[in-house]
Amino acid sequence: MTFTSEEDAYRFYNAYAGKIGFSMKCHTKHRADGTLSSKYFVCSNEGHKNINPKYQPKKERASTRTRSNARVQFYVSREGIWTRQKVILPHNHSFVSPNKAHMLRSQRRMTKADEHIISKMRQAGVRPTEIYDFFQRWSGGGENVQFLKMDCSNYCCSATWSIYENLEKILVGYSADN
Repeated sequence: MTFTSEEDAYRFYNAYAGKIGFSMKCHTKHRADGTLSSKYFVCSNEGHKNINPKYQPKKERASTRTRSNARVQFYVSREGIWTRQKVILPHNHSFVSPNKAHMLRSQRRMTKADEHIISKMRQAGVRPTEIYDFFQRWSGGGENVQFLKMDCSNYCCSATWSIYENLEKILVGYSADN
């Protein structure tokens, strides 16, 4: 199986992950000249939690890592053709129910249209929680919204920070001119 772009390969495996009920993440390997040689799409439960002996957390959190080996590996040719090289399907953990799959990190999506609506509502003074409530009513329930309330709040924060960064550049340029 081959793909012409990383996005197509990602979309293919992410759709599979969503139907089965797990989230995924990526690992990359590069050639000596810096070009991409292979990419692994792995289960988000892959690996184990790193423990820092110098740092003692106030509250120990349960680890979600189960050392799952499920993955699909793609070889990337120098021409940019993505070829499936290796597939390991078995997982060593339970899956998320279909009605919760939209909440998995790799399944959440905020479209440009969503971002535009959020920006306009923020400019009108609407709070992030009210914006998310609007999206829930508009799409017929929280299970139909493709992002979480936290994603909405994070987008509002990042948009606010970008406004401050632009303002800072303008003010620095203004003070340099005077």
